[in-house]
Amino acid sequence: MSTNSGIAFVSPKLPLSNQLKDVNASPHLVHVLGGRPLPSYPPLRLSQILKMIENGSAEAVTIIEWLGIFKSDLGLDDEESINASALLWQAIGQNERVSLIALYMAALHIEGEPEKFPIELIHSLEVVKPLMRGVNFKRVAWLTALREKDYACCLKICFEASLQPFRFAQQIGMPSPVKYRYELLSGILPLISNTPEKKEVLWLLDCVASMTSAEAVHFYDELLLDYAFLLPYVEELFSAHCLPDSDDTLWFSLKAESRSVLKQYFKMSSYYSLEHLVDEICSRRTASLLKLTERDIKQLKSRSMFWSNYSEKFNQTRILIPYKTHEALDISGLSTDIDAVKLPDIPQEDSEVFIFDIGERIIVEVLRGDASELRIFESTSRNIKRLLQDKNLTLRSIREMACGCIHDHVALWQYFCEQMLRVQHGIAPNCGIKRFAGIGSKGATYTELAGLAAPTESLFSERLEQLETWDKAFWTRESKIKGDSMPVASSENRTVLEKAKIAKFLNKRDEYIDLLKLAASQSNSEAMYLYGIHLLNSRTSHAKDKTLAENLISGSAENGFLPAVELAKKFGLIVKAEQKLNAKQLGELQKRFNAEGQRIKKAPSERVKSISKNILSKEIQSKTRSDGNRPYFNLSIAELEEVATVYSESVGISKVLLAELSHRKSTTRVESLIEVLKKQI
Repeated sequence: MSTNSGIAFVSPKLPLSNQLKDVNASPHLVHVLGGRPLPSYPPLRLSQILKMIENGSAEAVTIIEWLGIFKSDLGLDDEESINASALLWQAIGQNERVSLIALYMAALHIEGEPEKFPIELIHSLEVVKPLMRGVNFKRVAWLTALREKDYACCLKICFEASLQPFRFAQQIGMPSPVKYRYELLSGILPLISNTPEKKEVLWLLDCVASMTSAEAVHFYDELLLDYAFLLPYVEELFSAHCLPDSDDTLWFSLKAESRSVLKQYFKMSSYYSLEHLVDEICSRRTASLLKLTERDIKQLKSRSMFWSNYSEKFNQTRILIPYKTHEALDISGLSTDIDAVKLPDIPQEDSEVFIFDIGERIIVEVLRGDASELRIFESTSRNIKRLLQDKNLTLRSIREMACGCIHDHVALWQYFCEQMLRVQHGIAPNCGIKRFAGIGSKGATYTELAGLAAPTESLFSERLEQLETWDKAFWTRESKIKGDSMPVASSENRTVLEKAKIAKFLNKRDEYIDLLKLAASQSNSEAMYLYGIHLLNSRTSHAKDKTLAENLISGSAENGFLPAVELAKKFGLIVKAEQKLNAKQLGELQKRFNAEGQRIKKAPSERVKSISKNILSKEIQSKTRSDGNRPYFNLSIAELEEVATVYSESVGISKVLLAELSHRKSTTRVESLIEVLKKQI
């Protein structure tokens, strides 16, 4: 009879006759379960477990009973809680399996996971630390630092173990500290000494290897801007991942200030890859193998010398070399010194090409050949990928791409190219430059306001003669490459535009405007833009002139002329098919130049924002004084900036704005606007 539960019942008995067979237990099962205590039922209470620990029978507490303790708070008062926590940690520290479970659950609780664990045990982790040995000691030290959010201590523990934080957590059997990932990674650099030992450097590199690309970019920026003294110790790391020519480079993701530090440290004037290439090709042996003429050598050297004036502005560069040039360099024992893409062995790929990004542009410089050119592309991610990363890039594929600007290499090309780069694209030469390399002594003088010294009239005439020949050869080649897809352009309209520019430099304003009109009527993108700007800035323009200007700039932007594209973006101008100037409108534009008063009607569609409506706001117009004495006296700096933007082509208004700013208190915005205006004059 059993009365254990207070209810009397007869103990069950097996029948004497049955079919049960004796089966020996598995030896493995016996080994695993042997000696393990069986759980009590009902489960032991906390007070009973504490009594067993006091009596030295902690090993009799089962895992399930331990889990029962870990899943809820102890529910004791302060003094009892302290004594209970000490006893529990004492028993936990003596059992490896229980230690791992307890500390893992404690880690999840500390990291904010929905995992219940007695808060009394969390608060008393220090009690168990002296009781722990080996890996358990590391676990408790790690958890204590995480609990206190002492990330520097966490990292020191990892450093002593020569492991990055996430691998350390894995090694000691703790959950990965994902919640504190940012804080841990941000604390790495402050831990490194000013003159780190080899162990510190290796640990630092191990930490970087665990980072995502975004985390690595943040880390590199921080190191370059705040811990640049560490660069000599991690030079190979930056060479492998952060230079423009590195595989899967992070160069373009770094801050501009960080790139400046790298340029200075690595002496990264990428221009010198161009200089090196030209020197090697023009060497006596290579030039002889390629049968280069004096004209070829002059072309190569003049282009190299011109770009030496911009050497500090280069970022990523790329070189394309014709098959025969590569062979000649190889025979001369020089090709291994030049990192370049070898072009196919076909007649169309007959010139060396230098590609580089500078400012917000990518420039393609064809270094020699008949009708060789310079092409300017916007520095978009697509163009970067195609021009600077595509391993199958060819000269023909470049010429098939739509680009913003094309420039020649005939007489005075350096003079006009410098002006185009500075005025249209905001690309100035190296700081402090006074004389341009590669230009005769009379025309080499350079100033920030005026650019290169103006050439003589005879040189302008020589340029026009050479330009007609160049244009004819250039557009003949373009038509063969692009066929029907080639935008409307011809040698005639480019020559007209060049004549217009020359007239402007000779101060023949009326002739300049007439030629500009003519070139615009022939769909020359640059002329359309320039004449549109002229109409916007002209005080004699009427409302319909503003509409015409808007159409011209829209058409120029549609053709990919970069300054027009940027202006259209700035004013939110949307170019739709029905808004383009069609052939009939262009014809009317041509007639308008010969008949006063004839206007083109505005396209019958709405615009999101019209450039003509944004010449100057009504508020600015109302504030402008008409008495001639400081007309912009009442305008704020923001309004003065708007006036400067709208009248960027007006030298007179730029001078008036400069005079007004001379009376203003010097601030960063005032000084910045003064610099802009000086460039416009």
